[in-house]
Amino acid sequence: MSSFADRFLPAEAPDTLRRFVSYWNARRGTRLMPSFDDIDPTDIPWALSSLYVLRVVPGGEFVYRLAGADVERPYDRPLRGRSISDMYPPSSARVIQERWTRVAREPACCFTNTEHPSPRGTFIAAQRVTMPLGENGWKADHVLGIADFGRMLLDEEPLVEGAVIRDVVWANLVSNRISVETPVSS
Repeated sequence: MSSFADRFLPAEAPDTLRRFVSYWNARRGTRLMPSFDDIDPTDIPWALSSLYVLRVVPGGEFVYRLAGADVERPYDRPLRGRSISDMYPPSSARVIQERWTRVAREPACCFTNTEHPSPRGTFIAAQRVTMPLGENGWKADHVLGIADFGRMLLDEEPLVEGAVIRDVVWANLVSNRISVETPVSS
């Protein structure tokens, strides 16, 4: 029987993402999601620089609770306390916020493979997984993410204000359905 990570992630997904999804899945047990407190940094020292956690704020906003050094590097500043709408143009922030909202509400896990400009003008190429966290194991109060930053050739037309969205894969945690989203221009 294949693992949740093997069913959810594309075959070419980096091992760090696969390991972390397996860890998250083990920590949730029979619940839809683990809680923030279930994630023990001493279990995953290899992932800490690539992790980020966002609080789900009433009204639909997400605010960084913490972000590892690799996640903050492209922004040249700490992300704690910042929202995505503080960092990106409205259409880009909307796309990211829609994904995080779906992760929290459905609940679902989301894999993305994207390249987009950073606020400082450089490009960020990353494969990411975002997953829900919830104190009661059933309703998300945080979104947990891990990013694997790499280099990709920009060989496609941007879909959202300079961003190239190559892959988006969803795992609905209620239905256990895996779906691949075809990126569309917004």
